[in-house]
This record gives sequence, structure tokens and C-alpha cells, in this order.
Amino acid sequence: MHTFAYARPATVAEAVALLAEHGPEARLLAGGTDLIIRLRDGSARPSIVIDTKRIADLDDRIREADGSLVIGARTVMTEIAADPRVRRDFAALAQAASVVGSVQIRNRATLAGNICNGSPAADTAPSLLVFGAVVVAAVRREGPPAPPPDAEL
Repeated sequence: MHTFAYARPATVAEAVALLAEHGPEARLLAGGTDLIIRLRDGSARPSIVIDTKRIADLDDRIREADGSLVIGARTVMTEIAADPRVRRDFAALAQAASVVGSVQIRNRATLAGNICNGSPAADTAPSLLVFGAVVVAAVRREGPPAPPPDAEL
């Protein structure tokens, strides 16, 4: 296996800064179900792996907010497949989550990783498209940070 640096940022801002610093040589680790395979077979050769499991801002819960069901970035497939709200209102997503890999994979694989991996075989992508899901991602903006919405200009 290729040697790489390993980072465990505590915040989304730290993770985004590491991504900006290392660019395309960085890989994010959430559940790791695809990344670990690629590291082992040599098809992924990152300079750094950024572990997102300890980022408190990345939720591992399924919750309701503003009339929507919100699935946190660290929520694993097992939780999605078993959640009564997902099963009732988004049955296709529950079904898709229930057939991702093996039981061991479903206990580690995250919905965010399944989507961000960009695989054409992403089991959850079709159901998310059908339901009009919205993905919220953090991005690094160039230049100075924007003032808070209530700041005087």
C-alpha cells in the first residue's frame, strides 16, 4: 500500500483547508468502503487521507427540519434503511440503502460517501434523484470571508 499522511480534523473548516492545501492529492474518508479498496489495489494514491468521522459538524443522525428529512453526512446505510420515516416517505431510498454491499459495508458506508464517490453504480443516486433530494456541501471561497448576514456594511 502507498504511504500517505493521515489527518483527523475537528471541524469542517479544517477539513476544507486541508482539501484546499492538498488539492486533488487529498482523499476524504467517511465510511471508507470504496477508498480502502482503492488504497489496497493501488488505484488511489493520495498524499493525504482526511478522516471526517470526528467532525462534530457532520451529523450522524436522521432528523426533521423545516418540513424536510435531513440525513447527516456521517449517517450509515443501516440507519437509513431502518429509519421509519425513510421507510414510510422514501421507500425507494430505504430499499437502496438496504442493498448496498454486505451487512458489514452497510454498517460503515455513508450516504454522503455513496454520492460523493461519483460511481455510476451508486445504489442511492436514483432514489435521491426521484425524490428531488438536495445535497448541502461545504465549499472554500476565494478571497476574504463573507460578512455574516446581519453585519452592517
